[in-house]
Amino acid sequence: MSEDELKERLEQHKIYLTYFYTGGPKRGVKLDLQGENLVGANLKSANLALANLNNANLEMANLEGADLQMANFECANLRCATLNNAIFGKTNMHNANLEYAKLQMTSFKCGFNTSNDLSGAILKEADFGGAFFERACFEGAILHKARFEHARFCLDFSFEKADLKGANFKGVCLTGVNFNDTNLDEASFESSSLVRTSFVGANLKESNFVEAYLKDTCFLGANSNLLPFIYYLLPITYHLLRDSR
Repeated sequence: MSEDELKERLEQHKIYLTYFYTGGPKRGVKLDLQGENLVGANLKSANLALANLNNANLEMANLEGADLQMANFECANLRCATLNNAIFGKTNMHNANLEYAKLQMTSFKCGFNTSNDLSGAILKEADFGGAFFERACFEGAILHKARFEHARFCLDFSFEKADLKGANFKGVCLTGVNFNDTNLDEASFESSSLVRTSFVGANLKESNFVEAYLKDTCFLGANSNLLPFIYYLLPITYHLLRDSR
């Protein structure tokens, strides 16, 4: 698709949205980019609300600051795309590929539901509060100060080798989650529930587990100032495996 054609279709979509939201007579054309090749496309600050980008190829595209509310990105390829400060709200990202995408300071609240590959993605200060994660993978992702309060995770979720320095998991229920070899320096698990969760080889220095519930949780080889005292600080239902060396 040419740049001029894309620009024209975006303009028609803008008109469509104006009349859609005001309830006036139907004008413009709803944006449908299903299956389109948009590699490297410039969609910075574009209004893509309600747009259909199912199975579109948006690799290395620039969607910084774009409005993606209620848009359909199911099975879209967003590998290495830039989505910093993009607006998500009831956005369908099911099976979208976000590997190595840039999503800094992005809010995924308001019903974000995802089953994605976010391996190696840059998600510094991203807000996942209230989001639902079905099968997403954050292996090797950079999530400095990311917020996961009240987020919901399905079983067997992986943050392996991710950088979660200063991340907030306060009050989150995590079952079967893999934090192996993860940097969790200054991260907070305050009042969270951690069942069958693995922190093997993780950096837990200055991490916070106050009032956390741990059961069948493994800290083998983890680096933490709290480990010598964790027996006394956590509920008696915990299970702790420690480095036998």
